[in-house]
Amino acid sequence: MEKLSICRICLVDNVRTHVVTNRHLQEIYEKLTNIAFITIDRRPILACVFCYSKLKQCYIFMKKCLKAEELFQQVLSEDYEAKTKKI
Repeated sequence: MEKLSICRICLVDNVRTHVVTNRHLQEIYEKLTNIAFITIDRRPILACVFCYSKLKQCYIFMKKCLKAEELFQQVLSEDYEAKTKKI
């Protein structure tokens, strides 16, 4: 059986594609859609260069958000500890 060579996300064909079974990008796709990327049917595991780039941007944005949240937690924890030491 021949695999489909179209973009899984936008369905474009005849463009350069990348495999999205990379752990990070696959995770982003699954979080955004709530759909498993790898299936037992013949759904493509490719994304065109444009969708692949957007998935990468989403991954970078998610990491930025998580890093900011981590820093806020540290700052808030330090502020809380400083306030409780004054009491």
